[in-house]
Amino acid sequence: MNIWIFQTGEPLHCDEDGSRPMRAMNLANFFVSRGHKVVIWSSDFYHQKSKHRFNKDKTIRISNLLTIELINSPGYKNNISISRLYDHFILGIRFLKKLKNRKDIPDIGFIGFPPMEVAYFVSRWFKRKKIKYFVDVKDPWPDHLVDAFPKKIKSIIKIIFLPYYIITRLTFRDSEGISAITESFLDWSLELSGRKINRNDFVFPLVSTPYEENYDQKLKSLEWAKSIIKNDASINIFFVGTIGKSFNFEPVLEAAEFFDTKVKKINFIICGDGELKKSAENKSSSLRNVFFTGWINRSQINALASVCDLSIAPYINNDTFKNTISNKMIDYLSLGLPLLTSIDGSGACYLRDNNSAIIYDENNYKTLVNILEELLLDQDLINKMRTSALETFDTNYSYEIVYENAYKKITKS
Repeated sequence: MNIWIFQTGEPLHCDEDGSRPMRAMNLANFFVSRGHKVVIWSSDFYHQKSKHRFNKDKTIRISNLLTIELINSPGYKNNISISRLYDHFILGIRFLKKLKNRKDIPDIGFIGFPPMEVAYFVSRWFKRKKIKYFVDVKDPWPDHLVDAFPKKIKSIIKIIFLPYYIITRLTFRDSEGISAITESFLDWSLELSGRKINRNDFVFPLVSTPYEENYDQKLKSLEWAKSIIKNDASINIFFVGTIGKSFNFEPVLEAAEFFDTKVKKINFIICGDGELKKSAENKSSSLRNVFFTGWINRSQINALASVCDLSIAPYINNDTFKNTISNKMIDYLSLGLPLLTSIDGSGACYLRDNNSAIIYDENNYKTLVNILEELLLDQDLINKMRTSALETFDTNYSYEIVYENAYKKITKS
């Protein structure tokens, strides 16, 4: 089978920077391992690093079965911005132009969503060619855009964004199947599509491949991790990701300030970069229990997790994030790190009910303080939650289970 995967905003095989593989790489690797031919179509603009890879269109042959097609686009600085929408529109147009010149065609397509514009343009090409395609929904755009505006004008903004709702509906409606990272996202997608669920629609969690590293690399990363934490604390809390508008770090930093002067200290290790990193660093500059590392690789993530007790996922508690179990949350489970999270929807509640997460109120940092004070007195509870986190991951989110199910759905459609 020849499968084409359209996915922007993720690391690719050609990056070679130690970034954690996400949907495009994982799905491509799984299909290649079964002997199928794969082409990944993506943007030359590297979303995570906010920079262009080559500043031009480029074809990269990874192996006899795997090729990457990079299409140049303007790029953007902010995740929610006019420039990002413009980038995606131009990228979609350029995808179409490139596809028109292709003599070979795939047996099936797999379109990552968002971006909305790229998904729409590519889906129209698939429809004209009468090729089946799946849409993989990871974020509920354009709702996510609407959520970025004040509540009192959201109804007006929704009208302004009506064209995006229309193209999204058409993209979903004409697909052979819809996959989504959670049951609630799948329900949202089907409702927007205007059709009922079929046998090709399925939940496709964002899970990672098992990571293998040699002993020397592991030892080097562990030494690095220990050097990052510059004091002895009773609890170390770990965050890794883009430090942007999807998260609310205010209660986290307020809780850190509370514990900074206590005898039993709690450290907060914040890894990654983003538009709000400088602001967070400035607000915590006087604190001795907050450490920023910048971007780290998978080996360093594993090493830091081994010296930490808990993870934190301080998402904005809106409709976009409430019902999700993000790839970051699943990664924390795989590392045996119970979650502290500010979202109170179905995803977080599921993890809480499985003794793998605790929910705090993002509007009241004292709720986070109270939780941590209780955990300081009960190390056994942390240990039990660590065990539960690993069990939850092994049962529901292991790479082999999740991707085998997706493989069967896609190939048997």
